[in-house]
Amino acid sequence: MNKTDLHIHSVYSDGSQSIDEIFCEAKKEGMTRIAITDHDALPPWEEVREARDRYRIDTLTGVELSCRDPLTGRSVHLLGYGFSPAAPHIRKFCEDMTLRRRRQNSRQLSILKEMGYRFECSKLLEYMTPGGVLQKQHILLMLMDAGYTEHMFSSLFFELFGRRGVLLEEDDSPHFEEGMYAILADGGQVALAHPALGELWDLVPVLKELGLAAIEMDHPVHSAQDRLRAAELAQKYDLELAGGSDTHGNYSYIQRRIGECLSHWLTHDNLSERMHFVRGLLEEASKEALMRGSRPMRSWDKGKQDWVSEVDLYIQEKIVQAIRSRYPSETIISEELPNGSLSKGFNWILDPIDGTRNLLYERENYFISLALYNGNIPVLAGLSDPKRSEIFLGERGKGVTKNDMPLPALKPVAMHQAIFENGTKANHLGKLLSEVQAVRYSGSIVKSLSMLLTGKRHLMVSDKVRIWDYAGGVFLLEELGGAAKIYPGKGRGGADVLIAAVSRDLLEDALKAIKEDGWDER
Repeated sequence: MNKTDLHIHSVYSDGSQSIDEIFCEAKKEGMTRIAITDHDALPPWEEVREARDRYRIDTLTGVELSCRDPLTGRSVHLLGYGFSPAAPHIRKFCEDMTLRRRRQNSRQLSILKEMGYRFECSKLLEYMTPGGVLQKQHILLMLMDAGYTEHMFSSLFFELFGRRGVLLEEDDSPHFEEGMYAILADGGQVALAHPALGELWDLVPVLKELGLAAIEMDHPVHSAQDRLRAAELAQKYDLELAGGSDTHGNYSYIQRRIGECLSHWLTHDNLSERMHFVRGLLEEASKEALMRGSRPMRSWDKGKQDWVSEVDLYIQEKIVQAIRSRYPSETIISEELPNGSLSKGFNWILDPIDGTRNLLYERENYFISLALYNGNIPVLAGLSDPKRSEIFLGERGKGVTKNDMPLPALKPVAMHQAIFENGTKANHLGKLLSEVQAVRYSGSIVKSLSMLLTGKRHLMVSDKVRIWDYAGGVFLLEELGGAAKIYPGKGRGGADVLIAAVSRDLLEDALKAIKEDGWDER
């Protein structure tokens, strides 16, 4: 059974539990997926990832951004999911909010001292994690330690932070449009948190126009009527139904357990053993590639402008060692290994760095690709863009995810609307080139295929590919409803020719145009 809680707070904002404690409790509650959604703060992804692997509970990047509706002054909280761990736009939003809170905290502490409270401000640092955000719960802990109250949510809490509390200030959070932009710009999806709290129902169509993907239905403060209203709005505006416990551990007036409320969106079975293995390999390899690719590196021309760098060789060595250690009897085919061929059993097909020249000259637009075949049938694959912190994963019959968020089925595109990725040096594509909308070239076969997966490109042709270039990307493309045609040995220098499209119809139209150009199976 899938059990997904997409609303959990940790010590990195106003929760009392560490990352490890959250995952430990989630394991006891039988959760299959969780998201840590700290207020205007991002926990270290490495720490989250380690806990994910330790407890074998799936997770995805998450955050809760504090915004407001400038017309009414209402507080609007936006939950973001599945964004790039680098998250530059979200981090900028959080940094700005931290500065606002620090100014607010200074005013609040000054008021407390004027009221006669005596305390050590340095104690506040003990309650916060490095890089954490100071919250009202931390101020209450300080006052508890100073002997002014025995409980966090005594009458003192309401005197200070209640509806007319002396420390309560007018909300000066950013416009909700800024929060929407930050999450979407980092590749995430947005859900409206607990809409009943601020009676935010009227904002749903406005937020939908800005890119809202979901509305939180199951939440501890929502009544049966609130849940029904959320479901009706979701149906009306084609939104998903999110949900979660909104637990803050002990830092909540009413303590909530993880899994008390569950999401109907982004529910997920734990990854298979092999898919979990592939994701871990790609995450570690991407970290190494990013670090090693940012400094001077040696490279060699293998012939005819086919380059290999020391990063290619290092990544290959690490991944090959890991596969041989875990699955010693299985075949490995890789670009920088001696020629290999598919066997009857399991075959790992690796391209340690696709787009080596991009790595050498641009330090970006390169990919790592790893696929697993059973005989000649692909069963799973993963692609990683280290620079953008994006990982695509897919298993046969289970769809494809990008940063653990499911990708939708690809939409058909007519030839005249297609953005075409041209990876050929042939002068025989006049018919095809005249029919497409625009032509681009990324310098990486895997990157080109990844752009087909996300609808940024619709059609591609390359006349110099090998199985490691396309094994993973073509499999994921077909899982999303795309199609590809491969002509073995018909390309430049005896390489393969690859033609791929977001739909079978577009592929057939492209093949027809190529045939009219007289360049179909040369």
